[in-house]
Amino acid sequence: MRALIVGAGAVGQVYGHHLARGGAEVSVYVRPKRRAEALSGTRLTRVRPVGRRLTETFQPARALTSAAEVAAAGPFEQIWLCVPTTALDEALVRAATASSPRATVVVLAPGHFVAELANRVLGERRTVFGVIGMASYLAPMEGSDDPRETSTPPGIAYFLAMTRLSSASERRALEAVSALRAGGCPAEVVPDASRDGAFGSAALMPVVASLEISGWSFRELRQGATLDLAAAAIDESLAVAAARTGRAPPIPELARSALALRLASHLARWAPLDLEGFLRVHFVKVGEQTALLLAQNVSEAQRLGLPFAALEQLLAELQAARLASAPA
Repeated sequence: MRALIVGAGAVGQVYGHHLARGGAEVSVYVRPKRRAEALSGTRLTRVRPVGRRLTETFQPARALTSAAEVAAAGPFEQIWLCVPTTALDEALVRAATASSPRATVVVLAPGHFVAELANRVLGERRTVFGVIGMASYLAPMEGSDDPRETSTPPGIAYFLAMTRLSSASERRALEAVSALRAGGCPAEVVPDASRDGAFGSAALMPVVASLEISGWSFRELRQGATLDLAAAAIDESLAVAAARTGRAPPIPELARSALALRLASHLARWAPLDLEGFLRVHFVKVGEQTALLLAQNVSEAQRLGLPFAALEQLLAELQAARLASAPA
């Protein structure tokens, strides 16, 4: 099987590595300045729930830097779009897929409009939607003094959970899941990954925003009033997701309360990685995506006639915190 990874960052390289471990020939589509780095291979360190971390190297078959190179190297059987929501647009989708009209296209970016974009360009029976099942980051983790992180060799560190995929074509979803499982990456087919992702993003983005407002400190978050605002914003975001999907939120009300969020922030210390540091490193890198998803929820709530005061206030406080911390 020939696969193309679009956006070979911390997420894309991990998926590419596991596809290659399962026997796929994997190419990556990267910016020109990343070609030499990609071809030289990337050291990947797997974080396990217990026990020592395991390090391997991912080296793609090719590093492609233009639509013309992608066309010349194609066709591919699977194309994995592993870019942030802010980088996903029609031009990129067409450039990556034009030479592979029969390929399964796996879309992993969160956001309400992503499914609409992909289905419009590709058709729903070619597209597999996924919920990313990992925490991945550059190692050693920047700014972390956790001995687990400082002792990890340079490269990418990652912790695998379950990647959930769905498609209007069950065959395509099963093929993508099988390709990941063959390389040791946990994956499963679910009825509607877009719906699951919508609810997951709705719950996560207010937490990330409130943590950024609190200086990326769980302790500061627990001591301030932002945690209550985050809980209210989660309720508003979940209401938007429920209205769009026609399903009730899968997260019980008690589990998304300020009390539950406070408890979760205490339990974070038992994670197999520096979770506070990971959230800071990852979401600073994709900070535009956080603001975009919050703003989209505000707009959707307005359109649907749903409450949005907490979301709007959280977004305003996030923007104010960024202005206050910006270099003079």
